[in-house]
Amino acid sequence: MKSKIVLLLVSVLMLSACGKKSSGNGVRTGRGNNVAGALPAPGTGSATCTQNSWGRIFSQSMNSQQFTQSLINFTGFQDMGLVDSNYNSQTSGVDLQLSAVFSGNQFNPSASRLLIRIYDSNSVSPLNDISLAGQTGQVQGSGTFQANYSDQFGTVTLRGQRDGANMIYGQITYQNTDGSSGQLGEFYVAGCSLVGI
Repeated sequence: MKSKIVLLLVSVLMLSACGKKSSGNGVRTGRGNNVAGALPAPGTGSATCTQNSWGRIFSQSMNSQQFTQSLINFTGFQDMGLVDSNYNSQTSGVDLQLSAVFSGNQFNPSASRLLIRIYDSNSVSPLNDISLAGQTGQVQGSGTFQANYSDQFGTVTLRGQRDGANMIYGQITYQNTDGSSGQLGEFYVAGCSLVGI
């Protein structure tokens, strides 16, 4: 009888440990809750734009396989299908909404937010949105800035500037809390996403 109780106790502890391990897998996004109405309403990522303004994350230096792998490394979602790295892709890609608010050259983190939405080749619906809150930022010149956004999995850094068409263009990188880091590519979004510089 005593050995049965010990075996039962060991089994319960092992199952408990396995449950904890699987729940802390560090996956930033997936398809789990991706049903109609589950995604944030369009426009919630960019409070500074008067219309729902979506930009794009893409890459001119990575092919689609490399781009997809960088997204897998960023999100931790191993079941991601192919994501086209081309800015103009109509089949898959990465959309973003950005709010980078500065006042007197000081970054306003409470008014700044980043929303990332990934469409892969495995579904017509996007993966669950990745929402990151503003943390720190700095003005680096006229119309040029750096801004950091974070969630529980790590930090995303944008370095950008206005172009002649009043759009914001720049580079986007990530540093995860598990030690992984890398480039997500480039981003291009409406100029109303950047306020105060």
